[in-house]
Amino acid sequence: MESEPNRVQHDYQHAVECLRQALESDETSKNPQLTISLYQKGIDELEKAINLNVDPNDNRAVELRTKMRRNLAMARERVQVL
Repeated sequence: MESEPNRVQHDYQHAVECLRQALESDETSKNPQLTISLYQKGIDELEKAINLNVDPNDNRAVELRTKMRRNLAMARERVQVL
C-alpha cells in the first residue's frame, strides 16, 4: 500500500498532467466541453490529494497542499468562465 505522502505526490502529479492538457486544450481547441472535462479531471485529482492526511510538521507536504489549493481555485475559476 502506498504511504500517504507518496499518494499525495502521485495524485498531485496526475492532477498537474490533467491541468496541463486542459490548458493546452483551452488554448488550441474549439471544443469547450473537452476543455471543461479535462479541467474537471484535474480538479477531481487535486481534491483527492488535498483530502489525504499529511503530517502537519512536514513542511514540504504543507507547502504542496497550499500549492494544490491555489491550483484548485484557479481551475475552478476557469471552468466557471468556460
